Amino acid sequence: MGGLAAAIGLLIVVALVMRPSGPAGTGPTARPSASPPDADDVIAAFFKSVRDPAAAFEVQSKGTFTQIARGKRVAGSMTADMRVVGDSLSGTLRISQPGIISFNGSIVRIGQQSWTRPPGAAWRRQPSPAATDAVNPFAWIATVDDLTYLKAGSGQAGARTHILQSTKWLSGTQYDELVLQLSDSQRDSRMEVETTDAGVPLRATYEFTIRGTLAGAGSLELKGSTQFTFSHWGEAFTIGPPA
Repeated sequence: MGGLAAAIGLLIVVALVMRPSGPAGTGPTARPSASPPDADDVIAAFFKSVRDPAAAFEVQSKGTFTQIARGKRVAGSMTADMRVVGDSLSGTLRISQPGIISFNGSIVRIGQQSWTRPPGAAWRRQPSPAATDAVNPFAWIATVDDLTYLKAGSGQAGARTHILQSTKWLSGTQYDELVLQLSDSQRDSRMEVETTDAGVPLRATYEFTIRGTLAGAGSLELKGSTQFTFSHWGEAFTIGPPA
């Protein structure tokens, strides 16, 4: 009897081991998330988005500036709220920056034509301030080689994001007159931008420094830091001349 019981027990164990495995639970089967895109693919998607000649988006920016020259420190600031469609834009700009004429008002630019309006005044057809170009920090990114993949982002609304970096000078010609006044001039900048898998920018930070020697007046250093927030990317809207 002892041998028979042992044989029966062995058969039960074998049956349990050989039984096909079933689902571990009654809930839905978990699906693995899609693999992260390649860094080069993220850069390519971002470049395609921001260099699209018809790119449409809204951008809010806020910046601070500090200039030290002739032993004197001067601070400044900038805020902008713009709607951009390709080369055209409209919105408000307020800037008080060392070395340039202050501006506070509304702007409309369509191609090569532009209008400005201070608060409470009428629209005037005249060139917009040079700082207007700074509302789009991507305007001077020429190739994908101007960008590098830095790290994964913190994500937004459950979606994956990525941090890209550029150390190319992205201020265009805005500070050329200042640089021409300096000997031994140096300028450098750094931008970090958070973007989605599809290459849509969400926010960016741009910092720059210009330093050199003013003729007979000692050293000069100008620093700036601007934060950008992008929204409504790719939405259809138009920009027309002011009424």
